[in-house]
Amino acid sequence: MRALLIFTSLLLVACASQRAEKVVLAPLPAIDNTITIKKIWQKNTNNGEADLYLGLTAVSDSVDVFVASHKGIVQAYALEDGDALWRKDTSLALSMGPQVGTNLLIVGAVDGVVIALDKKTGERRWQADVAGEMLALPVIGDDVVVMRTIDGRLIALAANSGKQQWQLKVDTPDLSGRGTSAPIINENLVVAGFDDGRLIALDATNGRQVWQQQIGVAQGKNDIERLTDIDSTPVWVENIIYASALNQRVVSIQASSGRPLWSQNVYSREPLTADWTRIYLTTPDDDVTALRQSNGLTAWTQTALDNRQLSGPAVYGNWVLVGDVEGYLHVLTADNGHFVGRTRVASAPLRKPVQIIGEYVLAYAENGTVAVYSLTSSK
Repeated sequence: MRALLIFTSLLLVACASQRAEKVVLAPLPAIDNTITIKKIWQKNTNNGEADLYLGLTAVSDSVDVFVASHKGIVQAYALEDGDALWRKDTSLALSMGPQVGTNLLIVGAVDGVVIALDKKTGERRWQADVAGEMLALPVIGDDVVVMRTIDGRLIALAANSGKQQWQLKVDTPDLSGRGTSAPIINENLVVAGFDDGRLIALDATNGRQVWQQQIGVAQGKNDIERLTDIDSTPVWVENIIYASALNQRVVSIQASSGRPLWSQNVYSREPLTADWTRIYLTTPDDDVTALRQSNGLTAWTQTALDNRQLSGPAVYGNWVLVGDVEGYLHVLTADNGHFVGRTRVASAPLRKPVQIIGEYVLAYAENGTVAVYSLTSSK
């Protein structure tokens, strides 16, 4: 623990030093203005904790929008018009969530308490204690809720009761960052990345390991360069999983067997996303990069957003959307990365990728601003 605390301090100093060297954000790039960005509604939920590194966000189930605050407040709004539906006080210091499933809404507290709410009413369905802080959103399957704690555990709880079904513990290296990637699930296979650089697939029913793949390998001249954390949430496209490890690479892995297909020397700390032909990521240098799914070769890279501390990307039709530290949402073409639109959601950072819900774009800023937009071509 002492090593982790020392490292965290060193990392903050290093980041501060880097920021001191790069105090100037890239100017807002010129855009073609070939799309219309229409704000449908916006709410200031007063949920923001911009100075804390938390896993709080806004999510939607295609009907309603849900948002949670560090102060313990969970709220629901209608997606189409922003009408307030319900508001509940959990009386806990929340660090994660919400995540939404078929019937449940999941939030997690700093002290390791997990709460499941009825998404229609906000009433508490069950409560469990996983004895560890959570920052990454859980995944909700048919029968289980699977979550990742910052101390290296993957825990499955019964969706109907919160009772623990199984647990996997992976030793966390002495030196590790605070971020954690979220697990992903497809049918009965759960896949999660860990701080030792491993991507592990398990049976969602019993936690039995199906395969593992070492993505990150410690290398470099100093401790920060030797980090192997998988902080970026992987993306699953048909039978292929794409994942990234810190200071390392993006890899393509066959989901059924864990067999590696290709790797590319570019990486991300933010969640990956994809369409049917390309993978999209934002790099620590604040480049937006598209890789071809077939072979990992670079399709294009947009470098005009230097130092703007980009969120992970999201795909909306033929557009790629990224947020930045000043609250701007940038729209690029998926084909070549050219800028075609921009709007400012808030005066606070957009650190989480926007969520695409049918024709809507849901954005969440660190000051608690929640906004819904629509995008249409102007040509």
